[in-house]
Amino acid sequence: MARKPQQEEIDYFATLTPFQQAKEVRRSMAIAAADAVIYRSWPDDFRLSQIRDKNDLLRRLCRGIPLDGLTNAECDELGFGRWSEETPLRLIPTWLYPHLRYGDTVTSFTGRAVVVSEDYTNPDSGEGYVDNDARFGCLAFGIIPADAQVQA
Repeated sequence: MARKPQQEEIDYFATLTPFQQAKEVRRSMAIAAADAVIYRSWPDDFRLSQIRDKNDLLRRLCRGIPLDGLTNAECDELGFGRWSEETPLRLIPTWLYPHLRYGDTVTSFTGRAVVVSEDYTNPDSGEGYVDNDARFGCLAFGIIPADAQVQA
């Protein structure tokens, strides 16, 4: 079971920009995954629990990362995929799936906009469901970066 975040951690996360929050989540999850791989003496169930507990802690700390203000350069650094050269849509990397912010709008590669619901990981949640289907490390949903040149 994930530990409860300390107030200092909550305060620290509150000072970070969304881009910095995303980088911190990625860094922390990479460390947890690396630990699970290199510490072969840990039982498999414990290794998996370490990764899940770290993810749960980070979800409590950042309470959803707002993606709507990210730039193209920030999307590049965070690993957002380009859907095509014809559209500015940037596909969300799978490691960010647990950290979508409720109420934000993401767009599928088919053009369907979805407002992220509180229960967005549940297929039975209706309109606010965000499918976790992924290809090449990215979801089928994305964002339009703040500095994108949108053609009319």
